[in-house]
Amino acid sequence: MTSIKERALFLRFPWAKVIIPEMSEDEKDLFFYDSDPLDLTEQQYQFVYNCFEEIEEWFNTRNIDIEVSVLGINGGNENLRIQIITNYPEIHLIVDKYQKNSGEINSWF
Repeated sequence: MTSIKERALFLRFPWAKVIIPEMSEDEKDLFFYDSDPLDLTEQQYQFVYNCFEEIEEWFNTRNIDIEVSVLGINGGNENLRIQIITNYPEIHLIVDKYQKNSGEINSWF
């Protein structure tokens, strides 16, 4: 069951709804394949929200459609991990920044 925070996140950023690519049963063992609800701490939700805001702003300032597919968002007691597909290296840098920063925050606790 999805949480209120998860629903709110994807209502605000509908383009970021996690997709599950179609693949054969053999391929599912080779690639990320998970449709479970997000398991994120409060801080991780904030990092994801801020990351998605920055991604959206990057595309909007260039007046181009958002071209990002989110394949997975993982966190919980581990470092934040956002798996994406995009042809824009700048977007990968944005995601990497938030993943790295979330790891530094987790190490403080």
